[in-house]
Amino acid sequence: MVPDMLTAAGVIEAGGAIIYASGFSETGKPERIAAQNDLVALSHRTGVRLAGPNCVGLANTGSRAGLNFMPDYATMGHRRGPVGIVSQSGALGYTVLQAMGRGIGFTHYLAAGNSADVDVCDYISYLAEDDDTRAIICLFEGVKDGARFLQAARKARDANKALIVYKAGNSEASGKAALSHTGTMVGSSAAYQAAFRDSGCIAVDNLEAVLERANFFAKSSAPSGGYGVGILSTSGGASVISADKAEEHGVPLPPLAPETAAALDTVVPDFGAVANPSDLTAEVLKTAATFGFCLDAFVADPGYSALVIPMVFAHSSASGARALRLSETAQRTDRPIAVVWMNEWLGGPGSEAFDSDPRVSTFRSADRCFATLRAWFDWHAQAARPKVPAFRVAPARAADAARAVIGSARSALNERNSKRVLAAYGIAVPGEALALDPDAAAAAARRFERPRLRC
Repeated sequence: MVPDMLTAAGVIEAGGAIIYASGFSETGKPERIAAQNDLVALSHRTGVRLAGPNCVGLANTGSRAGLNFMPDYATMGHRRGPVGIVSQSGALGYTVLQAMGRGIGFTHYLAAGNSADVDVCDYISYLAEDDDTRAIICLFEGVKDGARFLQAARKARDANKALIVYKAGNSEASGKAALSHTGTMVGSSAAYQAAFRDSGCIAVDNLEAVLERANFFAKSSAPSGGYGVGILSTSGGASVISADKAEEHGVPLPPLAPETAAALDTVVPDFGAVANPSDLTAEVLKTAATFGFCLDAFVADPGYSALVIPMVFAHSSASGARALRLSETAQRTDRPIAVVWMNEWLGGPGSEAFDSDPRVSTFRSADRCFATLRAWFDWHAQAARPKVPAFRVAPARAADAARAVIGSARSALNERNSKRVLAAYGIAVPGEALALDPDAAAAAARRFERPRLRC
């Protein structure tokens, strides 16, 4: 049915179409790959851009348009927020979108499926221009055109929007799975990692970290002052864990300013710790005003670019009461406030308030929190460095010479032709000679022989 439907869409001059149907190139069957190529040709003839095939669909929380076949989208509780989701896998991206159910907001959810026409590069480029999107999540297995991905990633970087990428398919087994999932060749993991570094992407290696990191970047401006972090804890154990993770990720923990220490000394009992990290003890939780006093002292300390506040137990008089006070403080400071929800009561009092707060960022682990802070420092430090203009290192006609070698090859490049391609770009390669008999081999060896060292 799909080709006829696309033809009809072209007649009415539709701008685009989402192809939910599966059974195309992801099957690996030649006739199904050809059917997908026919769809692309039809798109070019009609001008109807294609999302998919094998695509869950799209969502725009601003217009509340849910162009997808997920049955619960209309009732899941739409929340507008500063993060956009781009995903090849429909289900994987949708799992992130369902964070709306706990208060986290998004701008768009854009699935690519097989990416026959529109792909993750197009979606990233679009979100880079979207005024409401401040950070972009990209979940993908691979791209067909590396240059287009780099161009889109740099566009996001130039727009000061963090592009958080999670690339699946980094092993032989997962690469085969990706080929049958979206028909995508996953490519070299090392090459992708180099591309991420070059284009300013922020790569994460586990799915659980993706949304936390994107939310933090979306809610946080560049670090102010030094690159130090203050840890405001009411638990000695949580402060020790936080210090361990800060050191592990290279996040500086400067000492308290004298004014901060003097202020805390007036309310923290002698069995606590007036330091960084602090252990204010549960005594400061007796009243919201006392905790707020300590929080304000940390916020005013000029040595900290961000504050980390572990939440170790959840009940209405502790985490619930502090949520309101933290939210009020977050509105009055440009310093990011990161709450580490260490309690296994994931939906305990205050959790949804933290998730939905436009300024406070929530993490489910101290490790991911401090890894994100390190990435935040590095990303903004890289942006502050002067840009070095690109320069050409290869000979002017290197590409033409390389194409001539490749074009003359009857099959895959052998060693000799591979070295000719490298040499065309000015890359030094070992010398060689073709020898058809022992005498020619001996003569070639004498030409290559180096002077022997004498002991």
